Amino acid sequence: MSASTPSKIEAFNNKELLINIWQELSSIRKRQIILLTFSLILNGIAEVLSLIIFLPFISILINSDNFIKSNYSNYIPNSIINNESWLLISTSIIFIFTIILTASIRLFNLHLNCKISALIGNELSTKTYKKNLQQPFQIHCQRNSSEIINATTRYAPDILIVINSFLTILSSIIISISIIFSLFLINWKISLITILSFGTIYLFIARYTSKKLHRNSLNIARESSQQIRTIQEGLGGIKDIILENSYNFYLKIYQKSDRGQRFSQASNQFLTYSPRLIVESFGLILIAVIAITVSLNDSNNGRNILPIIGTFALGAQKLIPSLQQIYSGWASIRSCSSGVSILIKMMQQKTNNFSIISYKKPYKLGKSIVVNNLSFSYNKGSKKILKNINFEITKGSKVGFIGKTGSGKSTVVDILMGLLKPTSGEILIDGNDLNLNKKDFQYFWRSSIAHVPQNIYLADCDISENIAFGISRSKIDFNRVKKSAKLACLSEFIESCPRKYSTFVGERGIKLSGGEKQRLGLARAFYKRKKIIVLDEATSALDYITESKVMDSIYKLEKDVTLIIIAHRLKTLEMCDKVIELDNGSIIRISNGVDIQ
Repeated sequence: MSASTPSKIEAFNNKELLINIWQELSSIRKRQIILLTFSLILNGIAEVLSLIIFLPFISILINSDNFIKSNYSNYIPNSIINNESWLLISTSIIFIFTIILTASIRLFNLHLNCKISALIGNELSTKTYKKNLQQPFQIHCQRNSSEIINATTRYAPDILIVINSFLTILSSIIISISIIFSLFLINWKISLITILSFGTIYLFIARYTSKKLHRNSLNIARESSQQIRTIQEGLGGIKDIILENSYNFYLKIYQKSDRGQRFSQASNQFLTYSPRLIVESFGLILIAVIAITVSLNDSNNGRNILPIIGTFALGAQKLIPSLQQIYSGWASIRSCSSGVSILIKMMQQKTNNFSIISYKKPYKLGKSIVVNNLSFSYNKGSKKILKNINFEITKGSKVGFIGKTGSGKSTVVDILMGLLKPTSGEILIDGNDLNLNKKDFQYFWRSSIAHVPQNIYLADCDISENIAFGISRSKIDFNRVKKSAKLACLSEFIESCPRKYSTFVGERGIKLSGGEKQRLGLARAFYKRKKIIVLDEATSALDYITESKVMDSIYKLEKDVTLIIIAHRLKTLEMCDKVIELDNGSIIRISNGVDIQ
């Protein structure tokens, strides 16, 4: 075992990333984002009002006479203007109401933002898992599962960060534009100086940090995939690790990957949030310089300029966080770009575009399975695994496959089940080409097969749920479970367990022996009541007596059940109607079961 380096990652830039995410969204999510945009615009209007109302409020507090002489007084009834107390109270009430309204709208936007982000994250994560799950079997054979686990668990939260960041940027841009517009109405010269100063600082910082954020993003994606692979290999080979005392080998790989991720994440956090400290300090200095400059040129000792400076201070207090959110949102998207790019590319994988159909009745083999001139290789130009294979399996027959390891037995069976597509040749199911017929025919055909591999996959649940695999507990037929266990010679073992059929088997059946796992796999096949049963070394872990009992049960199944059996023991195939012997991808002999001794 070894932990190999993941393949090269090509990340989208921020614009491409957002465009690709938008294209992957459902129409309902797009409508929700448009609704949120209108809500953000409303929030921007509320921000404008709060700043516009703040100026008369602070003016009245400092000098009500100057306010009465200003243009603002034209919009206020004379009955209020002529009464200073009422003027102050009414202005204060309007100001407080505006602040509450603005805060309420911002809270609503935050709630809407979080909810929509969660819905989008769930939708895209599920879509990624679905696209990976529906890939052809050949793709699954060539892909490391750590890539899928990493994408659907580690990068799914990243796509949520990107969506949240985009919505935050959108919100902050609208709020910033509204604040800038308000400040321009008050004093365009001071506003222009302020905006140019803050904008230049953030543009300079963004230019400086862009490449560093991207490099960190690539490193996080690469090391995250390596880390999950190391965990899988370490736990999967725990027996060898304990026996060989090779803990340090895996610990060093894990530590290196984990440290690389964390240092890159820490660097991104610093690059994302540090600019605010710089800009806030600069903002205070700028306001002080503007205040001193204007006061020196004010004949009224700064009394007229105080409301304006106060309003600009409030505007800056609102503007700096908004500008920081725009920058930090951009930085967050840049930080997650590599992982999310992988997720998007997985969502864009081509599948066979079939609908997941629940067939009430599986396909029934009418006459035979005919294999004509079948050849197969995994890739173009690579060695042929199978070469010009020809044979026929009639309905209700028992057909065995034997041969040395690597002779092509399992590959033939995988092609018969429609899991692999032949490089050349054809498979005719009652005259229908399995690979050229209507796209749903292949899935209809697969639904008629019960497959029992040598290494049985067992879920971390109880025995009954494993026998009725893929069925919710409420829909399990427990009488059928017991009958299936009896046919597989497993009932005696189950009854000896304290919890019987409710006994948990542990992760991947760790609490069961190899023979018990195989018999549970056979019970699963019997539970499905399929008319085609494929046994791929399904009894290799059983002792001779138990195997004889199990095979006797199998051979006594209904006459219309077609059996396809791969075995190394010739004794297992002695009751087969036909035994096909393979060597180096070619058929070297076809005989009856009784003739193979």
